[in-house]
Amino acid sequence: MEGCISDLKVYLPQEVIDGKTNDLSNLGMNLSEWTQIKFLSSHGRLVIYAKDQMIASYPIDSDQQIVGVRFRFQGAGYLNNVKLYNDEHKYQLN
Repeated sequence: MEGCISDLKVYLPQEVIDGKTNDLSNLGMNLSEWTQIKFLSSHGRLVIYAKDQMIASYPIDSDQQIVGVRFRFQGAGYLNNVKLYNDEHKYQLN
């Protein structure tokens, strides 16, 4: 893959999916507009949504939970709001 998309990586508990060898173009975002992103870990899958549409889905062990999220930008980038919830939908960000 070419361009900035090839610099993307998805870190899963059992593997790293690299944009240089995998098509991660669905994860590329227009940085000139706000985009709501949601990560959901449920029933043995990590599902990523952007603007309420599923853009990626990866298998994970069914007992795995999201323990963190890292956003990296080349150049300027902004995060407006980050929330993490547990299985009971209780706010968990510290």
